[in-house]
Amino acid sequence: MLNLLSGELYKLRKSKCFLVCLALTVVSVIFMYGMLYLASEIQQGEVENGTAGVTMSADEMDGSESGTVFEELQIIEVLQAVLGGFSAFIVVIFNAIYVIGEFGHGAIKNVVGKGCSRSKIFMTKYISGILGTIVMLVIGVVLNLALGCIFKGTGSITGAMLKDYTIYALLVSGLILAISSLVITISEISRNLAVGISIAVCIVGGISSILFSGLDLVLERFSVKPSQYWLMNLVQECPFTDFGGEVVQRIIVSIVFWSVVSLIAGLCHFRKADIK
Repeated sequence: MLNLLSGELYKLRKSKCFLVCLALTVVSVIFMYGMLYLASEIQQGEVENGTAGVTMSADEMDGSESGTVFEELQIIEVLQAVLGGFSAFIVVIFNAIYVIGEFGHGAIKNVVGKGCSRSKIFMTKYISGILGTIVMLVIGVVLNLALGCIFKGTGSITGAMLKDYTIYALLVSGLILAISSLVITISEISRNLAVGISIAVCIVGGISSILFSGLDLVLERFSVKPSQYWLMNLVQECPFTDFGGEVVQRIIVSIVFWSVVSLIAGLCHFRKADIK
């Protein structure tokens, strides 16, 4: 299995999709801070309203007396937008392309034909996809903190802030890793790029949350609310401080549940599915 994993990691390093998604992760964080900086400049009257498509209402402009957008937003709040928005979309698209691409050019068929265990083949693909996701998330988290220090200054960086920032980043990253696990399994089952990417986007978009809200209504008589354990809902609910509450418990349970279910489902399907 180590040889298979070594090969997968080599393919990951050479993957154009991986490199492009890494670049997009960096660009998305820079873009976020660029837009916030531009909004602050507009509030202060340094830049004309509407520049680069950034338009602020009269109420927002009046709010500049109590502080600009940059001054009011905390670095950890920007991280919520980075991880729950840009990074979530980037990593699921990466995993869909990375997994489905193996079936497109017959690489999986060649490996299976050499007598390698299907379980080991899937596990190495799964691990490499998760590792690729971790790299992107780490880059997003670290770059967000670095740009926050540059644009907002280091005055707000305290030991308590760094502790909250780290715990929040770990919790939300865990949720996104569980989402990536789902996408890897769905991509292996579908083996179609258009279907895989469409489902991946639906998972991180609003459609999945709407479906789980509908499921709440169906199961209302049983006092069961599946939406409370849906990953994307928990990304938005994750607190910035006080991490000992009920929400954090649901986050941990959901990460473990969805990751285990995805891994088992992917292993079972790949062991029995035809390889074309």
